[in-house]
Amino acid sequence: MKLFKIIFIILIGTSACAQNWQEQFLQANKLYQEGDVATAYSLYDEIEHKGSAVWFNMGNCLYHMGEYVQALVCWKRAQMGATLAERSHILTNIGLLHDQIAVDKQTNLWFSLQAAINRIPLALWQLLLICLWILFLLIVLWLYRMKRYDIITFFVVILLICVFVIWTKYSMRMRSDGIILQQDLALRSGPSHDCYQMAALDSGVFVAITGECDGWCQVTRGATIGWIPDETVARIS
Repeated sequence: MKLFKIIFIILIGTSACAQNWQEQFLQANKLYQEGDVATAYSLYDEIEHKGSAVWFNMGNCLYHMGEYVQALVCWKRAQMGATLAERSHILTNIGLLHDQIAVDKQTNLWFSLQAAINRIPLALWQLLLICLWILFLLIVLWLYRMKRYDIITFFVVILLICVFVIWTKYSMRMRSDGIILQQDLALRSGPSHDCYQMAALDSGVFVAITGECDGWCQVTRGATIGWIPDETVARIS
């Protein structure tokens, strides 16, 4: 009975908290529509569990405030949990940034693919791959006897696509993506300001974060791997 009361109190508390966040979200929406984007942003930022809608609206506020790189960060975070219809609106807004900052279109498309793949659990992709593999072996044996090599090729392509998707899911778990916040940021050969500067990164470009050490992040940009201070990159996944 005591346990039931504890669970009941926790559930009531969680429901009340969610309702408060919802009211704050609606209040922030009203302030945004009235043009008070700075106050609206503060209210959005206070929401503890931010969903796609909150990140999207935060990006809108930052865009109107002239904080274009931070707006990109918020829109990319919104993209990770967005539906196909919502993702279309997000990509439209990101397109507005091309005149203000350097947004890599190719990376943007790759990130959209990652976001779409990320919506489906890894276990489901693994189950699909196992089923396709079993089906592939059975059908190939039958088609080989029938000499239908064209259909065998088709099944091989489908199987390779599933392998690629699962590899992408695993790689997303092993790393996180980030956006550079500082213009002309030095990419160094090691986690220290004394290390050799290998290149300079523009604000708003995408990097893959592959490691951390003493307040520094190891990042990959194209074929170049280097180190940058942790506070100069915003994680988006």
